[in-house]
Amino acid sequence: MSRLPEGILENIFLRLKVKNLLRCRCVCKAWRDLICSPSFIYKHLNVNNTIRILVSCNGLLCIYSSNTPDDVSFVITIWNPSSNEYKQLPRPSKKACYDIDYYGFGYDYKNDDYKVVRIVDYFLETGAKSDVEVYTLRSDSWKSIDAIP
Repeated sequence: MSRLPEGILENIFLRLKVKNLLRCRCVCKAWRDLICSPSFIYKHLNVNNTIRILVSCNGLLCIYSSNTPDDVSFVITIWNPSSNEYKQLPRPSKKACYDIDYYGFGYDYKNDDYKVVRIVDYFLETGAKSDVEVYTLRSDSWKSIDAIP
């Protein structure tokens, strides 16, 4: 049986989810070497996912990840790299499709809670508009607040 050229094999592997790639590592040494190579890992992260560290606070990272090039399907996660614990945030209520969104992350000492602030700028023919939402870790929910004019 003939072998697939490495370029075609790599192209197939780039389309797989990480869980399936981990299984494929066990098939043969050549597959393991390809999947575990730093260049393949870099390509896989950049082809399949957009991952950005938005901001950090007290050692926690607020991470944005998307599986689609247009960022329509995205997830925001708070991750503690020291303990490897994470919390995936519920979806914000406001959509930011084709507009710009900004994030902030901090600790509220008064309420002993972590919060994520999301500002979405919309550019309309009549002018610009901003929506502001605040996620509170304790309540595990987003709340809309009045935007600053």
